Amino acid sequence: MKKLYIIGLMLSLCTAAFAQKSGRDVLDDLEKLEIPKKNVVAVSDNNIFEFKVFSHIGYGFNIARSNDFAPRKGRSGSLFVNLVNINIFPIQWVGLEAGIDIAYNFFTTQENLFMIDNDRNVKVMKFSDLTSLTLPGEAIDRNRSKLSYGSMNVPVLLKGRWKHLEMGLGAELVWNWKGGTSYSYRQANTSTGISQNKGTLKSLTYNLMATLSYGGFGVFFKYYPAAHPVLPDGGVDLRYWTVGVAFGF
Repeated sequence: MKKLYIIGLMLSLCTAAFAQKSGRDVLDDLEKLEIPKKNVVAVSDNNIFEFKVFSHIGYGFNIARSNDFAPRKGRSGSLFVNLVNINIFPIQWVGLEAGIDIAYNFFTTQENLFMIDNDRNVKVMKFSDLTSLTLPGEAIDRNRSKLSYGSMNVPVLLKGRWKHLEMGLGAELVWNWKGGTSYSYRQANTSTGISQNKGTLKSLTYNLMATLSYGGFGVFFKYYPAAHPVLPDGGVDLRYWTVGVAFGF
């Protein structure tokens, strides 16, 4: 009888030890199961599809010149606000970005004269040509002219992403709205200023662009080809470059 009691006690102890060991194995298995759960979260962090509203704002300077147009340094640029921004990354490191921006564009120059003709088209000419319209033979000094207009821009970029660093290459379709011009000059000790509104520009233009961003800060670069001038007559070379910065919200 004592032998049976001892054997039963030993079996009970072995069973308890086995149950304890099995419980630890189960806990180890549960801890191992957390690894794939983290991988699932990481996949969602790749932002395969992003849709944002009012995602960023930016400002750029027009810094280059052509034979027919010389933007005044520091006083010609573009201010824009993003309305809609879409990112699609089917591959973790490569994707597409598209958006809609509203921009205010302006050009200030001292060599050229922006004006609106009788057909409501925006024209550009030399300040020296004003002598035939004002006082022939009298020199013009302290001249300044400005063209300003709004536009809706649609950028489409091929983007590469590495952690928080992004680089994009693409183009931007621009729908230009009506523009306004103003100019002032001094001639024969008399100062004159003239402003005009609702001048017609070329409706659709485009530019080539590149972007580089890290986190919420970025820089961009745009080039406007001479083959697509913003002025409707198409006879003026308005090539220029824009370099600017953008800040995310």
